[in-house]
Amino acid sequence: MEHQDLPAGRALVTRRALEVIVALLALAFGVSIILGALEYHVGWGERGPEPGYFPFWMGMIVVIGSIGALFQAVLSPRFADAPTAITADQARRITAFLMPMLGFLVVALLFKMGLYVGMLAYMLTVMLWQGRYRLPATLAFSFGTVIFFYFVFERWLHVPLLKGPLEAWLGLH
Repeated sequence: MEHQDLPAGRALVTRRALEVIVALLALAFGVSIILGALEYHVGWGERGPEPGYFPFWMGMIVVIGSIGALFQAVLSPRFADAPTAITADQARRITAFLMPMLGFLVVALLFKMGLYVGMLAYMLTVMLWQGRYRLPATLAFSFGTVIFFYFVFERWLHVPLLKGPLEAWLGLH
């Protein structure tokens, strides 16, 4: 399923652009940690650090590091040639890897089908589409994996995972 308009070696993302994107994502992550910590006291109390103290300072470290990485990505002369970070062929492989995971999230969370149904859909998709396994082996392994994790989490560890209407219908809630 190759696209004729994108040559396999064509550069899609430069190294500089990728580093800027990652630095901005890290910056957003650090800011979210700080904002979460600010919901609690971030100072020092009579018994020691307050609940938000450690997360606040860890968030600050992430923010400072990401700002440094951002400046380095923008100002560094080592990116003058703007080497390729991701080619069209690599982007196709990355997409093929990420699409089943996105499908898992959509099935499990957006459609509220639960983690076990999402896991089953993920396993079936990856084994059939990417692994090219035969249907009987795919069904056996996929259902076996879901059953195994059900017993590990629900029965042995007593850790209930997100379930949907199918588990309710089967009486597994």
